Formats: sequence, C-alpha cells, structure tokens
Amino acid sequence: LKENSEVQNSNTSGAENSLGCLTQAHIFFDGVWSALSATLCWGKATSTKSHRVVMIGDGMNDSTALAAASVGVAMGAGGSAMAVAAAGVVILSDNLMLLPPTIRLAREARGVILQNCIFAVAVKIAAIVLAILGKLELWQAIIVDIGSLVVVVINGLRPLRFQY
Repeated sequence: LKENSEVQNSNTSGAENSLGCLTQAHIFFDGVWSALSATLCWGKATSTKSHRVVMIGDGMNDSTALAAASVGVAMGAGGSAMAVAAAGVVILSDNLMLLPPTIRLAREARGVILQNCIFAVAVKIAAIVLAILGKLELWQAIIVDIGSLVVVVINGLRPLRFQY
C-alpha cells in the first residue's frame, strides 16, 4: 500500500493492538489505530480526506466505517452481512496474515490486466495500419486477432499460479 505513494496510509481497526501492529508490520502502513469504538473508527475514516484509510472489521457496528474508508476489509465468514456488503474486500478467514498476500495478488492481477490491454490495443493498431496499407488480408487479420486473443488469455492465467 505504501509503494510509491506520497499520501499517508492508515488502518483503523477495532481489533486488539497486537492485530493492529501485525497489520502495520506486514503491509507497511504509515499509521495504525486499533482498539477503537465504531464511532471513532468512522470518525477517523471520514476525517482524513487527503489520506487513504483501510478499515478492517467484522461486525455490524463496523459497517459504516467500512463504507466510509478508502478500502473496507471485512474479516471472517461469520462476519455480519452488513459488514460484508459495506466492505470493498472480504477475506473469508479471521487470519490477518492473508491480507498482505491478497494485496500482492491484486497488484499482480492489475499488472497483468494492464499488460493485456496494452498488448491487445497495440496488435489492433498494427493490424489496422497494415490493413490500410494493403499489407494485411482478411484471413491474415483473423489469424492475428485469434493469435492475440490466445496470448492475452494465456497471460491472464498467470495470477492463478500465485502462492499464498
């Protein structure tokens, strides 16, 4: 979360201090607030307009803070339906150690998506230019299109190899 960022990243957590410290150590937040009431969590999430706030919660009283935070993370399969609905991310475990690999997976997936978009657009532009110049016939364009589709799909499968 801190990678190449000028803004302060913070975590408001109603969990115990040890969980807040664990989160800070593994995700590299600039600041962590833990053991806060739902009202204080909501206040922290809404008062920091220039900072990104990550709220981690699992109960119904966390739902407003989860919705107000930049990123709301609902923990556990037994979390309330309201918290799950308000959160942007749901981790179906109570293990906070899964949060850092989840963030790494999301970054890897975002990179793969960007690569696929750039590749697909570049191939289409090259095909259009070649077709306009008369160097590419219809059957060749179809082969190029299908080939680029196969490359994009295979590249898109890379995040499936991700190991937690």
